[in-house]
Amino acid sequence: MPGLFPPGEDGSILNSLHQVPGIQDPAVSELMTVYKRLRMTMQCNAMPSRFGYQQNTVTPDDLIRTDTLIKTFGASISAVEISQRGVGCEPGATLLDTIPRMTLTHLRILSETALSYAAIGGLQNSMANKTVYEFRDMHRRKLCQLFLGHRGISGLASLANENKNIEPLFAMDTFVFLAECSLCLVPVLNIDIHHVVRICYVAEIIKVVLSFILRPEGLVAQLNCSMLLMVDEAKEEALTQGPDFIRGFFDWIVATYRASALRETRNPGALNFDDPSPYILRVLAKVAAKYALPFLRKVAILLHVQYGVEFPNTGVDCADLSEIDRLTSLLRLPTVEEIFASFSGDPRENPLDSLASGWIAHWNTSRPKGESRRPEGPPLSHPAIYELVGLPKYYDTLFDEANQRRCPTTGKELTDPCLCLFCSEIFCGQATCCMDESKIGGCNRHVEK
Repeated sequence: MPGLFPPGEDGSILNSLHQVPGIQDPAVSELMTVYKRLRMTMQCNAMPSRFGYQQNTVTPDDLIRTDTLIKTFGASISAVEISQRGVGCEPGATLLDTIPRMTLTHLRILSETALSYAAIGGLQNSMANKTVYEFRDMHRRKLCQLFLGHRGISGLASLANENKNIEPLFAMDTFVFLAECSLCLVPVLNIDIHHVVRICYVAEIIKVVLSFILRPEGLVAQLNCSMLLMVDEAKEEALTQGPDFIRGFFDWIVATYRASALRETRNPGALNFDDPSPYILRVLAKVAAKYALPFLRKVAILLHVQYGVEFPNTGVDCADLSEIDRLTSLLRLPTVEEIFASFSGDPRENPLDSLASGWIAHWNTSRPKGESRRPEGPPLSHPAIYELVGLPKYYDTLFDEANQRRCPTTGKELTDPCLCLFCSEIFCGQATCCMDESKIGGCNRHVEK
C-alpha cells in the first residue's frame, strides 16, 4: 500500500508565507520577541551562515540567519534517522513506528518555526529587509542548483560568470538540500513536493556512482579480495554476466563527466575505471542502493512531519521485501534499477537527462583550478551504522599490534602508543618525537587529518 498522501488542498502547511497578520498584531509582537531571542542564540553559538553582515548594518528587528535555521531542520532529520539505524521494527512497519512521538513533534515544531521565522521577519517595512533578501537569495540558489541543466535556464557559462559563489548540488548533502527546498522553494513555487523528492533521489544515486567512478580504489581492492574466495565457476559467471542497463548508465556518467571536464583538458588520467567487469558493475548498483536507502528513510520522516503523509503498516504481505523496495513503493518512486535503465537509453526520452548533465557539469567546473589530476569524488554521507573500531578480546593483543608499528618520525618504537577508534591507526601519543613546527604531537596531528 503506498503512502497516504493528503489531498492537494490540505497537503501544504506553508500558507503562512502568503497570509500573515500585521506587524502591530499583539501575537506577532510576542513572536517577534521570541524570534529575536532565537536569533541571538544562533549568534552566540556561532552557528555558520552564508550571509555575513557588518555589525553596524544589522538593526535589532532584523531576523537574520534564516539559512541557518532552515538547514538545521534538515540536519535534525538526518540525526534522527542515524539514531534509528539498526533498530528493529515489526514486519511491514517503517522506521516512523520506532521514532518517539515527542521527537516527531519536535521536528514539526522546528519546521513551522523556520517558516514562521521567515514570514515574521518579512513583515518589516524596510527597503533593506534582510530576511526577505536572505529568503530570495536561497530561493535563487536552489533554482540554479536544481535546474541548472534545464533547457529553459541559461547555460553553464553564464552561471559560472555571474554566480560563481553558488555551491553545486553534488557538493552538498542531497537530503539537507531537499529539506531546504521544502521550506524555501516548494512553498514559493507552489509545486508538489513529490516532484522535488524524485529529482533529488535521482541526484543522490548519480552522485554516489560518480564518486565511486572517480575514486574506485577502495571498492576494487575489496572486490578483488572477495573474488579470491570464489570458486572458479562462480568467478567466471561474475566476470561475464551483467545487465546491460547498468553498463549503459555507467557509460552515460563517464561520457557526461568527460564532456564537462573543461579544466581537465579531457585528460584520460582523471578516470581509470573505464572498462569494469560485469561483476563490478553489479556491485556498483548494489552500493548505490545502499546509499539510497538512508536518503529514502529521511524522506519518509520529512514527508510525515511536514506534510502529514502516513505510511500504514503493510503487514506480512511485504515482509519478504527489502526496506528499500518497501520505501520506494510507499513513496511512489522508481527503483534504483529503473533509474539506471532510464539513463541507458535515448536521452531524448528521459526528461532528467539534461538536469543530470547540468549537475555533473556544475560540480566538475566548480572545483579549484589547482586540484590534482585525480579529482576527489563528490562527498558522501556514511550509509551504515556509526560505530567505533571493535577492540580485541584480550588487552595483550593491543600491545602486540603496537610493537609491530614504528614511529613515522624516528622509525623507532612508538612512544606511549595510542589507538584511534575511528580508523584503527596506532601512533605515538607523546609530543617529544612527533612534534612539528606547529608545536603539536602525534595525537593532535592525527586529529587534524
